[in-house]
Amino acid sequence: MAADVHETAADAEWSVTLVADNTNISEGESATLTAFASSPVDGSGVDIMIFGISPSYAFPHQVADCVSGSSCSATVLWEPQAVEYVAYIGPSGNFNQVEQTSFAASNAVTIPSSGAGGGDGGARSRGACRCR
Repeated sequence: MAADVHETAADAEWSVTLVADNTNISEGESATLTAFASSPVDGSGVDIMIFGISPSYAFPHQVADCVSGSSCSATVLWEPQAVEYVAYIGPSGNFNQVEQTSFAASNAVTIPSSGAGGGDGGARSRGACRCR
């Protein structure tokens, strides 16, 4: 009789990619961010989360936290200073906890990608995850 094999979140090979429908937004406009995980997170004990990081915020802020499926979306508004968004797969928590315990971090997407007037598409590698 074959034994059931259940992969835990720590055993899985996770990856996540973050995209925006528009990185060249102006005052009063919005953009939709979508994080795509390599596998659904349903029942895995991990979430797909999107955080915004900007000098105008005291702390990075969470814009989405999804506990099921393989994608997670959030609509964000234009800010006077550019905001760098990064998606993570890991246990839910505050930014410092997530950054230290996540299994995967996405590329960074900056909105607006160059000050208030837009820019070059905004996608670049963040490289700051202390992923397990």
